[in-house]
Amino acid sequence: MHNVPLVSVITIVYNCDTYIEQCLKSVKAQTYDNIEYIIIDGASTDDTLNIVNRYSHIINTLVSERDRGISDAFNKGIAKATGEIIAILTADDYFNPTTIEDEVTAYIENGKKKGVYYGNIRYFDESMSYIRVAKIDKIWSYMSIYHPSMFVTADIYKE
Repeated sequence: MHNVPLVSVITIVYNCDTYIEQCLKSVKAQTYDNIEYIIIDGASTDDTLNIVNRYSHIINTLVSERDRGISDAFNKGIAKATGEIIAILTADDYFNPTTIEDEVTAYIENGKKKGVYYGNIRYFDESMSYIRVAKIDKIWSYMSIYHPSMFVTADIYKE
């Protein structure tokens, strides 16, 4: 895969055994193959790590240690990422099967320009019933770019 960019997907997690498997399955099911998968666990004490370990075949890097909160965990993952594009997918979120392929296509179609590539996000309740869509066109009204729908070129993080 010389001409397609490596995408680093970072999942941060702490005690999320209820949802982590859905997240892991969504990364495994991607139609895009050139993925580096990084899990940053905040030293979970529930069944999270047992579930994560069942998916070790799709995980490139696993770190499990206490951190200083969500931003620290994000930063640990970004520091380990080697991809041209970086995505953050927390443990209670998931991608549709073509999410990464769609974002890479947009990146390539835009001449591989550095930046933030993003889309809409759907919300579901605890029973997985659809609630609403947060659309990117509302950015001027409220913060509508959420990390699961945001893919950032690595050079932006380096700057």
